[in-house]
Amino acid sequence: MAIVVLANYGINIRLIVPGNAAETARTIMAHETLFRINIACNLIYVVSLVVLLTGATLFPRRESRSHGVARSLAPGSSILERCKYRFRQLQLLLRFSASEV
Repeated sequence: MAIVVLANYGINIRLIVPGNAAETARTIMAHETLFRINIACNLIYVVSLVVLLTGATLFPRRESRSHGVARSLAPGSSILERCKYRFRQLQLLLRFSASEV
């Protein structure tokens, strides 16, 4: 999906300073709109994956329905890890927004 490439390579590279959390926070605060676009791109990606997984669960081919759902929600699943990561990003944004007030 092109939206993942845009979010991870077009936006994250500009915002995240490796090994320097304070500078990363300053960059995010300076480019808050870009950070929000990043979150929106990743939310669109997650929603599209949920739709695709729902379709794969409702219309299974050679597997049972429960097996398809269990495999897609396994602890090591990249979808679940992405959702957790994006939720942490949203918490970070809310924390910075609250500290400005």
